[in-house]
Amino acid sequence: MKNACEQWYSQLVLNCDSCLESCFVKVKSRLENCTPHPIIFFDEDTGREFTFKPSGILPRVSTVETPAEDICESLPAVKQATGEIIGLPQEKAGNFLIVSSLVFNASDRKDLIAPDTGKAAIRDEKGRILGVTRFLRK
Repeated sequence: MKNACEQWYSQLVLNCDSCLESCFVKVKSRLENCTPHPIIFFDEDTGREFTFKPSGILPRVSTVETPAEDICESLPAVKQATGEIIGLPQEKAGNFLIVSSLVFNASDRKDLIAPDTGKAAIRDEKGRILGVTRFLRK
């Protein structure tokens, strides 16, 4: 995570835990969580936990449905394609928006990041995600 902070904020010198915490304070002020739930980030190096609370902004990806051949008489089907992104704020220099993976994948914007819920995610014994250890970025 230190490398990511150095890339995002080249003015910070990250050579100790207190500097890393300062980086997260600065990052949190420039990150807006545009998902409906808190995003919990676990710093594996320090064991610290950071929570990004929802901002109330909820961009969504619309879908376009077209008829498809029914599976059988009582099981109808449609084809679904990704439409446009609705409700996404304008890009602001130096800021990042945490969005769902669906919104992230539907856009080419460099200011969008998404929680990495793959192999590196922290899960409970039932496989539910408790938090993430990194983000996806374009």
